[in-house]
Amino acid sequence: MNIGTFGIQTIGTVSQPVFGTTLSANSTIQPDRYTGNTGPISQQSMSYLTFTSVVGFAKGNRIAVAPKYNFTKYPSWGIQDTGFIFAINGNVVQVQGLTMPHLSGEYVLLTEDCSEVEIIPVVANSGKMYIGLYATVSATDSSVFDIIPIYASGAPGYTHQSREGTGANTYKTSEYWIAGTQNDQFVARYTQT
Repeated sequence: MNIGTFGIQTIGTVSQPVFGTTLSANSTIQPDRYTGNTGPISQQSMSYLTFTSVVGFAKGNRIAVAPKYNFTKYPSWGIQDTGFIFAINGNVVQVQGLTMPHLSGEYVLLTEDCSEVEIIPVVANSGKMYIGLYATVSATDSSVFDIIPIYASGAPGYTHQSREGTGANTYKTSEYWIAGTQNDQFVARYTQT
């Protein structure tokens, strides 16, 4: 069993990934040195990305990188660029397999299979926290699949488990987005079995 955590996070003014961050600088990419290509048929490229926070990410993790609007049910264009974390040096993360350069402000999401996800308010939260599948999550969004109610400090949090007896853990960490009251805090962790 593997347990991953993203530490204490603070809700901002807009929806955010539960297991992710943003880029704080434009990335650089080194294509296949033999062909000059970055496509999947070439040897995988190496990209260097500066994460706003590396908390929760580890060598070997699968990630998806894209502008926020590409993490919606109907993206307006493009797809998510995916790769594997090859190395982490401070906030600079070396990623193998990305096919294009990325811009500061784009989102980086962990995209690992998981069997259980736990999201727990850190202290008394002043408003409801909405959990949804997409970057559009809000109090009125159709992707909302659960709500963390207002809790007093120390009260139990939200837990999501895969269905018993299915034989597969089909949930992805990239499917968890959160919105709520600015400055409320939560801790998120996932389990892989």
